[in-house]
Amino acid sequence: GYIYPLDFVVQGAEISPSARSFFSKIKLLRRVVPSKANSMINKAGSCIAQGKTKEAWGYLQKAEKLDSHSATVFLYEGICLMKMRKYREALQAFFKSYEIKQESETLVYMAELSIEAKDYKTAGKFLQKALKVDPENDLAWRKMGKPNYRKRDFDAAVKSFQNALKQNPVSKASIGSLVSLYLGKKKNIEKAAVMLSELKTHYGGDAKAMAFFDQKAKKIPGGRGVIEK
Repeated sequence: GYIYPLDFVVQGAEISPSARSFFSKIKLLRRVVPSKANSMINKAGSCIAQGKTKEAWGYLQKAEKLDSHSATVFLYEGICLMKMRKYREALQAFFKSYEIKQESETLVYMAELSIEAKDYKTAGKFLQKALKVDPENDLAWRKMGKPNYRKRDFDAAVKSFQNALKQNPVSKASIGSLVSLYLGKKKNIEKAAVMLSELKTHYGGDAKAMAFFDQKAKKIPGGRGVIEK
């Protein structure tokens, strides 16, 4: 492995499906890039959102030559490097980005890299810092749930997901995480039923969400009938 600041260790873990989903859903194109490399950076962001990593990387190399002090260039390079499983280089790119501009989004990506390496302690540190920068970052709150869960601090995990929902009340991932916690470690059937009801209200037309709903509803006494009242 490689050792970095905050005792971060990259062990070469593969990118999980949840991480791929995280990458695909991030709102990359909303970033405003005030530099002469604007066109290249925006094209790279579009490619990343479409899963065209190699094409994005080509645009970023050109953009870096035009503007070597763009935090967004290094942030996007870090995302590409993570997708290419070059974890050491990805972390270096994220640190460069953060040195130029201290943004909570960059810290959340660092935390995601830590979670992929199962370094939950470091992930928690990055997320705590991200929330100091932006206390309303719902993604940071949601990601904080995993380190708390791994530390077996289930009350803190619930609070993390609840805080995420305060910022984004229709977050499918946060609702699903609370359902699983309430049915599992917290053993609160009533709250699990409430969360499942919320899931159906917001995602009744989502096949994957409803498959999850049906699976979890079987664990509620009375099943769908009780939840759908």
